[in-house]
Amino acid sequence: MKYYLIAAVLFLQSINIIHAQPPRRDTVGWGSWRRSVLQAPVVSGQTQAVTIMPITQRLCFDKQVNLKLTIPGTVVEQCMYLNTTDGYMGYLPPSTSGGILVDILPEIPDFLFYVIGLKGNVYTYKNGDDGNGTIEHWVYTGNTQTHKYVMPLSAGAGPLVRKAETRNYCEGKLNARAYKYDGGTATWYVYGERYPAELHGVRFLGNFGVGYLKTQEGLYLVLEMEDGPNQYRISSIETVYTCFDPTQFKVMEDEFVRKRRLDLQREREKIARDEARANTGNCTSEKMAVINFRKEQLRIQEENLVVSQQGNTIQDAPTQQAILGMVDPLMMVQGSILTTKAGICNLEILLQRSSSSNSLQEQISCTRNLLGQLIQLEAQLKAIDIRFAGNGGQAYIEKSNYYRQHMPRGCN
Repeated sequence: MKYYLIAAVLFLQSINIIHAQPPRRDTVGWGSWRRSVLQAPVVSGQTQAVTIMPITQRLCFDKQVNLKLTIPGTVVEQCMYLNTTDGYMGYLPPSTSGGILVDILPEIPDFLFYVIGLKGNVYTYKNGDDGNGTIEHWVYTGNTQTHKYVMPLSAGAGPLVRKAETRNYCEGKLNARAYKYDGGTATWYVYGERYPAELHGVRFLGNFGVGYLKTQEGLYLVLEMEDGPNQYRISSIETVYTCFDPTQFKVMEDEFVRKRRLDLQREREKIARDEARANTGNCTSEKMAVINFRKEQLRIQEENLVVSQQGNTIQDAPTQQAILGMVDPLMMVQGSILTTKAGICNLEILLQRSSSSNSLQEQISCTRNLLGQLIQLEAQLKAIDIRFAGNGGQAYIEKSNYYRQHMPRGCN
């Protein structure tokens, strides 16, 4: 089960190294720079967003946006890339050693790159290690290459109302006006050609609340989003040309499904062999209870595998439940209860035939105590399911934590 927990959310096997082009900078003057900054054809409607596939096309960007993100106790810098013609963005994680990561370098061991498309494609590219020092390249798609993520409008619904405050950005080259919802807590600082009393959002390309915002009144660049102590601010924006080639990456979900199907087939064959043995000898009913439980779990797991591919894992509740159902701690405990009952039956048969009763009595006592602990654990996990009935993800987290803390040791 540990393998499936990791495989359901992270990454598996190996592939070759790829390289990204370094950015090529624009060197236009300030006037031309300002005009180029306020151009985003896919946001303004001059071009149409494209569906991006995770590993079959180069992803190229024409804008590099450096960000400064401030939350209580933490200030980090982060780089975001935009394709303003085809409608997708990518961003690198904050640096763990200071400064800002601006180069897309898939050859480094700790490479991590997020890509989000306006068409609803959400991909995470990440390197791993196969345990022998070989870099593995994986992309986690959340099934969004086929089942699209529905993108929310970053600036929300309803009109943004103009406020009096202005702020300077990008070394004083841009002056932005404050807008916010009346009664709301967040303020957006936007740059554009004019500043009417209200802005009505239509389309957004960016992240962290900043980026290009198409409104009914025109195209704007959101340079900062401030919400209480949290600030998300563009510190610089440049016209560049840089590309990322993901063709050497491997789709994690494809590998997971392939491996899972093989394991389920092996389990089906093993159940058939074990069932033949369970129908002979002693403790037949207890052994068959284990077999029937395994058969039912096999059926459920096969259904979960099908459902796990029928929606995106970010938004679709049935898909999320199917994935979590593959690694449910409650199922593992219930299987252990039935196996323990069969073990007690076998020990009791041995006790009837053995002269060394003290040792067997101790084993039976220990195993019965183990059974009691497992039954208590089952009850607690069921109670967690009831408590978080409307939130499968939180229920899984709570059950996993409780399982790790309270799963009893077996008897030697």
